[in-house]
Amino acid sequence: MIRVIKEAVDQRFANLIKDHYYIRLKKDKSKYIGEPAHRLVDLEHARVFKTLQWARTWKSRWCWGNEYKSDNFEIITGLDILREENPDENIVTEEEDPTERITIYRGILADNKEEADRYIKSTKTLGAKDFGTGMYWTRSEEEAKNYGNYIYRTTIERQQAKKILDAQEIVLLSKEVHKSLSPVLVDQLDLGYNAQYTFYPKLWKDPEMVMQIQERYKDYIKRTGGIFIKEENND
Repeated sequence: MIRVIKEAVDQRFANLIKDHYYIRLKKDKSKYIGEPAHRLVDLEHARVFKTLQWARTWKSRWCWGNEYKSDNFEIITGLDILREENPDENIVTEEEDPTERITIYRGILADNKEEADRYIKSTKTLGAKDFGTGMYWTRSEEEAKNYGNYIYRTTIERQQAKKILDAQEIVLLSKEVHKSLSPVLVDQLDLGYNAQYTFYPKLWKDPEMVMQIQERYKDYIKRTGGIFIKEENND
């Protein structure tokens, strides 16, 4: 069933359209960042942001002021919430076409192309469950570069996605859809000696998060001669 959301149909739908952004606690999806600066609130009292950039800025400020880690929270849209509340329905907006083909990307961390080609077809999730179980892709090539040094691209129909989180640029696929893809390599990043972005380059500005990630991948970083941010900070 395809439900087309029209603002005039229902005020509830009008308040849950895709250009409304919310900041939600990943481990407890009933908790949101609200107006009070010192506590989390339910959805009814959550703060609504009109732009993705403002939501990202507020998330960083709020976490810093309340001693939370930024990666404990996710930014979602009202449309994301509506889809979660109605998992058995294919909910689209008037601008969306379920048969529209969209381009998606995935970054794979590997020592060589042969290894990357093998892992891009793998259905191992490596603990990625923040937005549900399945295979994680993104609609942004630049975002894919945060997750590996071999960047792959493919296309799917919108309706093939298990979940699309536009605010996060995340596309979640089922294992079956993932297996059916024919991804092609579109870019390869240099993670060799003295690379200034040894894994998750866009997060370099968040030292604590980078150190946690690098601790998990320390053997790979040592093997490739990459830089540990902890060592740079001690210089």
